[in-house]
Amino acid sequence: MNKKFTITVAPALSDGKPNYRFYKLVYTAALRFKLPLSLIETLEVSLEGAEYQAKYKLRTTYLGVISLNGIKFENVVYVVDQSPRGIELITFWRRSQRGDAAGSKGGAHQFAEAYLGYLSGKVLQSQIFSPEVVATEISDTYNSDSKFNITIWIIQKARALDAEPNEPSEPIEVTTNDPLPQEFVPELLLRNKWKTDVLRSGTFYTNYEVDACIKDLKWGRDERICCQLHWEDGKFLHIEDFGKFDRYTDKIGRTRVFEYLQGYANRASRARVILTVKGDATQWTLASSTMIKRLGEALP
Repeated sequence: MNKKFTITVAPALSDGKPNYRFYKLVYTAALRFKLPLSLIETLEVSLEGAEYQAKYKLRTTYLGVISLNGIKFENVVYVVDQSPRGIELITFWRRSQRGDAAGSKGGAHQFAEAYLGYLSGKVLQSQIFSPEVVATEISDTYNSDSKFNITIWIIQKARALDAEPNEPSEPIEVTTNDPLPQEFVPELLLRNKWKTDVLRSGTFYTNYEVDACIKDLKWGRDERICCQLHWEDGKFLHIEDFGKFDRYTDKIGRTRVFEYLQGYANRASRARVILTVKGDATQWTLASSTMIKRLGEALP
């Protein structure tokens, strides 16, 4: 039996704060339907469909028809949260596309969260993307290639600043005793990206300031700090710093970085980490000396 829902989603909540759900739906439309909706106009949603999959908590998955501001799409899978506070559309995709795992925050989530950060002044404009860009540049690839990595795309496409930016106003996450989840690990978020030529050699280093979960922290060869950094969808990347070859800090300084990272290792909270890449290389390096400079009092 088909059920019908009509939902109005505004850019702002009743208290005036930006509405995450609105931006998530707008970016989902761009990613799934190649439909670039407005980021400032209220979204009118109509749904009609039958239950399609087993329920997840208070969320029910349907197969049917979805209409976004009067534009209709058929044979769509959509997820609705029916809680005491009301009916909420969570996500949607064409039946022919691979879907979102229940409880995950993949796909359009990173674009929506970055845009909210931009609205609050915590993320630079150069680190966000419009629905038009998402619809035209990655929608087809994302939906056809199961190995497509949105995190890599964002990091590569985000514009690098010509100089190190001011310290971000986004606070560092408070460390928690909650263990690193086996599934749905919190995603990496790009906070800043800039280029520097500290040696004035004409070869630039590109620096990436990110929030990410880490695990398996240890001291490696040549006094290197080593760990696994969560990249996307449960995949981790091995990173290490310059160790004793770091020109700008010593073992005492890097021990501060190690002790800071210890508070986050194998836990659900994300550490503020700075990675650097030399020139056109593909090797990510933990920039301990830059972390000492930018994180300051956050380090032990």
